[in-house]
Amino acid sequence: MCMSASGNFMPPMFVFPRKQENSLLMNDAPPGSFACYNESEWINKESFVVWFKKFIEFSNPLPNKPLLLILDGHESHTKSLELIQLARDKNVTLVCCPPHTSATHHLQPQDVSFMCPLSTFYEQELR
Repeated sequence: MCMSASGNFMPPMFVFPRKQENSLLMNDAPPGSFACYNESEWINKESFVVWFKKFIEFSNPLPNKPLLLILDGHESHTKSLELIQLARDKNVTLVCCPPHTSATHHLQPQDVSFMCPLSTFYEQELR
């Protein structure tokens, strides 16, 4: 998930625990949504680079219009040289909040205000 300070949302990326793509999983997904597939069902360095490339398309940073992207400290966001180089090339500054801290909800209010309710409602819908 990605949202701007002005409240604009980028279409979400879904990560499915599969080796191969299954387009049926994206039926009724929000418009513009896209998916990655990997066995772990969690985002990893490779799938985050896929997401970041979509972010570049969506946000369209320019040499005279730099972007600031604030991320949680998940290792998929912080340990990819490809991601760092792509961010530099596209004029995107990456700022990572510290991972797994007791103050995460203060540093990342989107987790509490948006992601937690979204996860709850998504799980209810799946059931």
